[in-house]
Amino acid sequence: MAFVLALLLLGTIQSKLPTDADIAKQVENAIRAQLHPANVQVVVCRNSPFTTTVQRLDITISGFTLDGLSLGHGGPATTAMQPVADMAPRNESLQSIPHPSGRQIRIRDAKIICRDFILKSLTVQELELHIHELRLPLRSVTGGSFAISGIETVAGSVVLPQQGLTDFLRGHKLPLERPEVVVTPEGCSVKGFYHAALLSVPVEVTGWLIVKEKAILWLDNPQLKMSHVTLPKFITDRVLKSVNPLVDLNAELSLPAPLTITRITHAAGSLRLDAVLNFPPPE
Repeated sequence: MAFVLALLLLGTIQSKLPTDADIAKQVENAIRAQLHPANVQVVVCRNSPFTTTVQRLDITISGFTLDGLSLGHGGPATTAMQPVADMAPRNESLQSIPHPSGRQIRIRDAKIICRDFILKSLTVQELELHIHELRLPLRSVTGGSFAISGIETVAGSVVLPQQGLTDFLRGHKLPLERPEVVVTPEGCSVKGFYHAALLSVPVEVTGWLIVKEKAILWLDNPQLKMSHVTLPKFITDRVLKSVNPLVDLNAELSLPAPLTITRITHAAGSLRLDAVLNFPPPE
């Protein structure tokens, strides 16, 4: 979303007393040019047309495709957050953001809602991000780069439909062929076919999705169900052992900072993950 914020700020700086509606329209046009979404809506609120402090920025987008979720700039300029994005997913020693110097652009609260889009190969029903107290150096913005000098919190949630999870798993190497995910309030299951010798045996692995090591998803207490054929115990043990871990979201997705999942909610036909992005504190 770097291009969105940068354009917002450049509009504030370069235009002759732009209204909030003027800035919102510029941001909307930039989003349409970059993402080609089906729908986009932007709301900008400031206390004065003379200020570079944005009290509220709301962006709602739907129907688009992203290669990664990043707050950094994709151009040649280096961002202050780049070392964080490049860190190993489970590195605990986060680098500090340099102490802000000079005049700052301040966005007090930003809410970004994305619906019905594809993040890399994962279909997302809804993503909601809440960003609090984002600061950017005025000098870098006017110079055409995007550097974050301070950010207090980034939290949000994502809703993943079971068909999207099915498509995602089918793009990865698994012990089961043609996997199909089913999610209910009681847990989730993965159905598929396991090859044993010359047989293709329909099986179902059930369990409850949990998180380990901040963003690694596991199927807790997995149980194996089989139809028609009884397999030897060493084969069933092999299938269950190969299930976990399901996926490391920090390794799989391009995120601007390490992710920590705080809650997983099973619902009929979808999973909801609540999480925070662990940006480093200022020096």
